[in-house]
Amino acid sequence: MIPILLALALLPTLTVDGFASPHMRSPWSSSSGGPTAHGSSFVRGSPKSNAKTTTYLNSLAPSVAESAVDLSEYAPRNIIGFKYWASTMGIEKNDCFKLEEQDKKQREIYAMTTRSTEAGTAVLYVPEHLILSSSKAMAELRTDGMAEAEEYLASVGAESQLREYYLMLKVLLEYQKGSDSEWHKWLDALPRYYSNAVAMTEFCLTCLPPLMKKLAVEERDAQKLLSYDSIQSVPFLADDIKEGFPRDMVTWAYQIVYTRSVETEDGDLKIIPMGDFFDHASDYAEIVPQYDEAGNYYAVTAYDVPAGKKLRYIYSNPRNPSHLLARYGFIDEICPATYCKLLPPTVNEEMIELGYSQEKMLFYRSGEVADEVSTCRISHTAFVAEKSLNSKKTH
Repeated sequence: MIPILLALALLPTLTVDGFASPHMRSPWSSSSGGPTAHGSSFVRGSPKSNAKTTTYLNSLAPSVAESAVDLSEYAPRNIIGFKYWASTMGIEKNDCFKLEEQDKKQREIYAMTTRSTEAGTAVLYVPEHLILSSSKAMAELRTDGMAEAEEYLASVGAESQLREYYLMLKVLLEYQKGSDSEWHKWLDALPRYYSNAVAMTEFCLTCLPPLMKKLAVEERDAQKLLSYDSIQSVPFLADDIKEGFPRDMVTWAYQIVYTRSVETEDGDLKIIPMGDFFDHASDYAEIVPQYDEAGNYYAVTAYDVPAGKKLRYIYSNPRNPSHLLARYGFIDEICPATYCKLLPPTVNEEMIELGYSQEKMLFYRSGEVADEVSTCRISHTAFVAEKSLNSKKTH
């Protein structure tokens, strides 16, 4: 299997099944029913008119449409409707790609291969106009009426989260529109149930080891900063959304943005319908994202993928399963290494000089332990012993 970094280096020169970067020709043959390099092009026209969005932004009394998605925790995810919507909106799948439901509760729905697929094959195409992004959300929603909300975020030190904040607002606005939203069927296919830090109870937090608890608390604090007082100042959101009735819809939007968005090289955050069903990979990834000059998205295989294999993408640092639990709500059992879960109550200068850094405190799957772990542990033990001895002398 080709390691992910090697695959990334090779992808610009790969030409498989008619797919050639950077021109991004269609990988589908005419027999598959999809467009070919000599037939219909993948490149779409300009996005649809934004008249409906303008109407909602200018509404004096915005309200949640009766056709809005059911957000109750165990509401069924409408995958059938989503697949049909995708096919009519220009999303194209290679015949080797399918969505699989792990169980009847639909807690996990993931992308997989139906047959052996060669490296460099584009298995999924999503047109640019369907991609939700922080840059487009800010261009659309960042009006004079948002000044008060932004001032609040700045006052609590959350201005660095503006990309996520406006992407949340975009998700909420589309939810509020109900079936008038272009993304209604995609929203109806998203999960309602989460098991990450934001969804945990106070009792859950007490059960976590120190590092996991620290990261979980930070995640919850970030969510609170973006989800309460600032939302009250957003002029185009309905009172039902601001008041969290019948469910905390703002928290749900936060979950969507923070668990399904990916950052691109230009610093934009993107949520890619259908492309957000790839699972996380910690060892190597089957999927590498690519974009053409028009901003259209392609999911390309990084190596020869066998039939029946999950298609995965690296969403976060695989060496930090504690962060994966706090952000995404799962424990990665095959990560190559993990950070030390114990946090010293104090960090002295000697520990820093010896190389202490949470990022260096690693335990490897092979059984090896980073030198910094033992060195800093000995230093901290000596520091505590000396402090205790000095305390006894003063008494």
